[in-house]
Amino acid sequence: MGTRAQFFIGNPQEDVKRCEWLGCVAWDGHPDGDCGQTLRNVTNPEAFRDAVLKIKASRDDFTDPDKHSFPFPWHDDLFLTDVTYAWFDGAVRATCFHAGWRPLELFFNKNAKPYDDNAADELPRNVLSPSGNGPSGPDSIMIVRVPSC
Repeated sequence: MGTRAQFFIGNPQEDVKRCEWLGCVAWDGHPDGDCGQTLRNVTNPEAFRDAVLKIKASRDDFTDPDKHSFPFPWHDDLFLTDVTYAWFDGAVRATCFHAGWRPLELFFNKNAKPYDDNAADELPRNVLSPSGNGPSGPDSIMIVRVPSC
C-alpha cells in the first residue's frame, strides 16, 4: 500500500477550518521520497505552496481540494494519514500518524531519530478532515468487486 500524505498551511491540529488544506497524495508520501525532498528547502509559506504545486504537477495521484473532497476513509481522525506536512511556526513540519510534529529537516539527519521507538502519541485523535469541492479524490485503497459466477 502507498504512504499517503497531506499538505497544509497552518497547523491542522489547532483548527482544520482555520488552516489551508492544499491537497493529498495517495502513494509515496514519505519524507525521504519526492514529497519530502520537494519540501525540504522551503523557507516561507509561499514557497511551501509552490512546492506542493510542483508535487501536484508531477503526479497523477494528487487530490486537489478545488476539485475533490478528502480522499481517505478516516474523515473523523485526520492524523491517521501516514504523513502530514504543514508550514507553521516558520518552518516545514511533518508528523507520521499521531506521533507529533517535527521539523522536516530532522527526517534527513542520519544521526537523529525523529521518534523514539516507544513514543506515545502526541497528537489528538478525532481531528476532523478538511472538506473540498466535489467527489472524493484518489486513494491507494482499491475495492474490487468481482461478480459471482
